[in-house]
Amino acid sequence: MRSHRFMTRYSILFTLVCALTVLSGCGGKNGFVGGGQGNSVFLKSITITPVNPTITLAVAPQPTATKQFVVIGNYNVGNPKDITDQMTWISADTKVATLDTKGIATATGSGRVIITSQIFEPATQKTLQATTVLSVVPQLTSIAVSPAAAQIAKETVQQFTATGSYNDGTQADITALVAWNSSQPAANISSSPGTLGRALGVSPGPTNITAALGSLVSSAASLTVTNTNLVTLAVTPANPTVPLANSQQFVATGTFDDGTKQDISVTAAWISSSPAIARVTSTGLVTGLGLGDADITASMGAVSDTTTATVDASSVSKMTVVPVDKIADNTSSQMRAVAIFKDGSSLDATSTPGMTWSSSDSSVATIVASSGLASCYGSGLCHHLRKIGQSER
Repeated sequence: MRSHRFMTRYSILFTLVCALTVLSGCGGKNGFVGGGQGNSVFLKSITITPVNPTITLAVAPQPTATKQFVVIGNYNVGNPKDITDQMTWISADTKVATLDTKGIATATGSGRVIITSQIFEPATQKTLQATTVLSVVPQLTSIAVSPAAAQIAKETVQQFTATGSYNDGTQADITALVAWNSSQPAANISSSPGTLGRALGVSPGPTNITAALGSLVSSAASLTVTNTNLVTLAVTPANPTVPLANSQQFVATGTFDDGTKQDISVTAAWISSSPAIARVTSTGLVTGLGLGDADITASMGAVSDTTTATVDASSVSKMTVVPVDKIADNTSSQMRAVAIFKDGSSLDATSTPGMTWSSSDSSVATIVASSGLASCYGSGLCHHLRKIGQSER
């Protein structure tokens, strides 16, 4: 009886030892991994964390910026396991970040880099791989405002620009990112999208303009608002040619009673005598929409100046009339013209002002010169409709 109990205990102990041996993976480098083709426990997949992290570049004397990556192995049996120190780690760009054998990335420069971890599973003869992207962003070190000094008349504006310098040696325009401030009520500075950094002279006097981002504040730029009055205004360029579907910036320059001159394009009121030919924006940008002339006027108070913009077809390489197979007698059909520009773009020019339609045989068909509406009155089929004038370029 004692012998039987002894053998039973021995069998149970032997079974437990065998089970533990199988689950631990005998002698392999990776614990569960590395038991060879006969191992019943093998690595099925791996996951890497964190996913697409971002760190800030640091330079001496600050400690270098690092990020710890972790890889979890998922097996066919048992619980997931941290196998970070068993992975092979690869940085696609060591100028951005390097990696040690334990998955710690060290930032070496700004940019984005692909981080790869991989491991070979001998039981399946497969290499498992996981990737993520590490972003290293530079640190803002200073802000400079330009111009450093400016003078404007009241009710006119001055545009300031903020330039950020970073610890990777780069610079960037951060005008739209900073908070702007005017130290005195002599000028207001805009905080609205599209006009950020634009200072408006309110009353005579000096003020300091600064830009801030977080806790970093720029050195001050000085702005003086004068009490001078506008005497004359000149619009340039004088009588220019603007190609169809192109734009050109016009400038309004004011001369004041103290002899100073200033670009007042932003504060001047702009108007076109023929918007269908040449459209002008509130800041003086003129766009050619049709063929012909349009007077462009800039004014401020009672002072104004006018120049003539001529819109021509020098930007057009050819005109194409979309063909109409036939038009029945006593009916009408809308013709269509397409302008092909030298840059390869195109525009439906069917009703473009200044473009003229005609028929080569008005006894067969007539066509409205301004719109391209063709009407057939003769016998047989209407044909030989074509675009003349600019179409003959």
